[in-house]
Amino acid sequence: MAQLASRLDDVENTPVSEPTPTVDPARVDELQAVLERITDRLDEVDGRITAISTELANQINEMSGELNTLGANEPATGEVVDELRDAQTRLASEQARYQIAFRQDLAQLADRLKRA
Repeated sequence: MAQLASRLDDVENTPVSEPTPTVDPARVDELQAVLERITDRLDEVDGRITAISTELANQINEMSGELNTLGANEPATGEVVDELRDAQTRLASEQARYQIAFRQDLAQLADRLKRA
């Protein structure tokens, strides 16, 4: 019993070395390539968002200028109101197209991230 107790004490007091984790260089390269593709795609999406935002801001400024011109030069007639309504409809349609395209891009990006 004394020998078993002594051996048990020895086992309990022996330091355990932690195994060194190994990293597969091929896996690291693969993950870096995936990360680079994701980064590139995010840059594309960011550029597209910037372009869309700029285009919408320009259209809003143009429409604002037209409203100011119409308001200063012409009384609000049915024809003016119809022109404004048509311009608003075109702007809303274009904004909806941009929003749909943007959401599709985000969905594709999310799908790629899930697969990666």
